[in-house]
Amino acid sequence: MKRNNRPALASALLLSLAFIASGVPFAAQQAAFLSIFAAVILTIATSGVLLLTQLRFGTGAGVLVAPIYTILSSANPKALILNPLHPASLAVAASIFFCMKFIREDQNIRDAFAGNIFLGIAACFFPPAIWLFPVALVSCLLKSGDKARFGFASISGLLLPIAVTSTVLYLLTGIPQAAEFLLRIVTGFVTIAEKSIFYSPATIIRILTVVIFTAAAVVKVRKSFINIIMVALLAIAAIFFKSSGEPFCLWTSMAAAFPLTEFLSDSGTRHRKLYIILILLIVVSERITFYL
Repeated sequence: MKRNNRPALASALLLSLAFIASGVPFAAQQAAFLSIFAAVILTIATSGVLLLTQLRFGTGAGVLVAPIYTILSSANPKALILNPLHPASLAVAASIFFCMKFIREDQNIRDAFAGNIFLGIAACFFPPAIWLFPVALVSCLLKSGDKARFGFASISGLLLPIAVTSTVLYLLTGIPQAAEFLLRIVTGFVTIAEKSIFYSPATIIRILTVVIFTAAAVVKVRKSFINIIMVALLAIAAIFFKSSGEPFCLWTSMAAAFPLTEFLSDSGTRHRKLYIILILLIVVSERITFYL
């Protein structure tokens, strides 16, 4: 990392930590300290992986990706309470990093294997994450010279965490728990959730704003793999998330982080400061509603 980027990175991290800290009092009313601590650590880790991906493979002021993800994802303080989507989000972020490494660098089969291992881990926590596999598979397959080896490595990587988890459950608890886990994997990614809308008006406004800005960013910044993955994340969130009881914002924020970073750091984007202020105002207004 260039030295002149370090002050911007430090400022971005401080802003992210300050915004997370402001949501902890609300979360503390509903969950134990360890649950909040684990959620915060996983959120920061996910932000860090997205930052690493942006700095290595993106363009422009890449440090923006960290505060954009952290602030958007923690706008709803319920996202500061540990949920299976926290480790799933971290695993998806790691999968994106290795897939980008495979596409942009030397097409190393080990990167494809590692990327799909993390996707399999994400599916163990949140089965609909497996829908990202065909998207990543096709996108990387187009860049692969040895398509047979790549396909085998990708499928093996995806199935390995699922096989290991089911085997451990079988050894520790017997067939019923292992069978229940596999059934959850099979049914979890094909069952469309029944919607139960409990979003506040501020949350709805933020989601719509994020989707609109992300769509504008995707059109403006043509990065095929990242854009396809981000659209897939939004689609999975829209189809499979039940209500605001699930931290919907963890995945919608990840979908917004990359294209918004490119959009807001592009010198050709007019009124960039106005866009940033508008998003921050909407996020802060949503946060305030939880304390009223």
